[in-house]
Amino acid sequence: MTAEGSFSLGFVDGVPVVEIVGEVDMTNSHDLESLLDQASRTGAATVVVSLARVSYLDSKGVRVLLRSAERLGLIRQRLLVVAPNGSIPRRILEIAGGEMLPIFHSVDDAVATR
Repeated sequence: MTAEGSFSLGFVDGVPVVEIVGEVDMTNSHDLESLLDQASRTGAATVVVSLARVSYLDSKGVRVLLRSAERLGLIRQRLLVVAPNGSIPRRILEIAGGEMLPIFHSVDDAVATR
């Protein structure tokens, strides 16, 4: 499968927000990991990743999120995930991520917890 996904880095109230649109799979998960690394280097205590517009998330994408959350935790940063209720990415992460990936309904909700 070749994923058609796009990744961007923006800021909301000084918090880096990685926005994903489309699909995340083994063909583009490295791009996501690179952007999450870039977001962590901003020095912010929190990095938010929005899956609100993700249409497909495979195990490689989940692994990138879990590994990034673990790495951020080691340097006293947090990875917060945005995924709407009932969405496939949210259901996958609730099963796979457990307590390691705090999940929020919106970017504003996630940013408010900083």
